[in-house]
Amino acid sequence: MVVTFALRPLTIAEIAEACGLYLDEDISSRLQFTREVIDLCRLLVVVDNGYVRLLHTSVQDFLMTEMHEIKFAESNYVIACRCIEVIFQNCRSNMARSALEPTHGFFGYSVLHWPQHASLAQTEFTVQSENEKFFQDVLGTW
Repeated sequence: MVVTFALRPLTIAEIAEACGLYLDEDISSRLQFTREVIDLCRLLVVVDNGYVRLLHTSVQDFLMTEMHEIKFAESNYVIACRCIEVIFQNCRSNMARSALEPTHGFFGYSVLHWPQHASLAQTEFTVQSENEKFFQDVLGTW
């Protein structure tokens, strides 16, 4: 789902973080385990220059028509929520502005793309109670 609906190709490390895979492992083990999961999907995805991509553009169509659990709006809602969760986990009041750059892994992706995923989720997107603080315009940040 993440590879299918991400707004840009993600690295293996970004996929691990986006999916919450092997969070208790060291980074090397985490990446290796994530590669093994990706290898199980080798008929649908490919790793190209470090980025995980769908094997062909028709794969998204296939997944959305044949895999009834994968729905466009719901999938974008899940990704938007995960992005907001990652932002909460990583944002600090005294953090360097450079940490918000898109090049900083899934955190960078989250900062840049959560609004688009929320918009694509349409009516599926609702503010979860644990995220209400995120949407209060106290600092005008978001």
